[in-house]
Amino acid sequence: MILKFLSVCIMLFFAAPAHAKPYEFNPQIPDINKGGDFRGFVWGVSPQDVQKYEAAIFYKQEANVIFFIEQPSKDDFRRLIKYEFLNNKLVAAQYGFEEFTTPSPDNMVDFYERFKARISLSKGEVVDERFIWRDKIYERFPEMWNGAIRSGDLKIESIWNYKNGTIATLSLSSGDSFYLLNYEAYQGGQEDSQGILPIGNMPSFKVNP
Repeated sequence: MILKFLSVCIMLFFAAPAHAKPYEFNPQIPDINKGGDFRGFVWGVSPQDVQKYEAAIFYKQEANVIFFIEQPSKDDFRRLIKYEFLNNKLVAAQYGFEEFTTPSPDNMVDFYERFKARISLSKGEVVDERFIWRDKIYERFPEMWNGAIRSGDLKIESIWNYKNGTIATLSLSSGDSFYLLNYEAYQGGQEDSQGILPIGNMPSFKVNP
């Protein structure tokens, strides 16, 4: 009941005002039903398998972590994909989305809600939803939550426990003048991953027409 109330609050208080411009982005939500545990891969595959079969553009490798980048269309966000390995076996993976425009978080809030709905439809209801406040002065004023995300004072997280033991988290926050939306999944029984991707420093691509 509490989770449903929190979801309603997000949609209500982050809704664009009536005079706002129409939504200008139509980002592609990742296919959660693609198969496997993440983008067609199952936990335990090797780094070599990921590098061979991942369709995104290879970016770099740092120790036990491999990064790929998906080039966006004109109606999408930049996205960075991260795979983490333990003893040469895949144990965690993450999507990182970054919006180019910064005046309002409305686009990202809308994307967050649609992404969350897609995951819930496919994998089951959210088991926990968290509002993480850096400065709680905004907490009593829902009409200011929009600005709290923009200033980096509010981070929202939704958490799922999939039937196959995978634990997944969807989070929305702000940093380095960008809005950051991250979807992270990791194998149950493993330690959590190394944290949020520094996608504010990711290379820029020329947007496809």
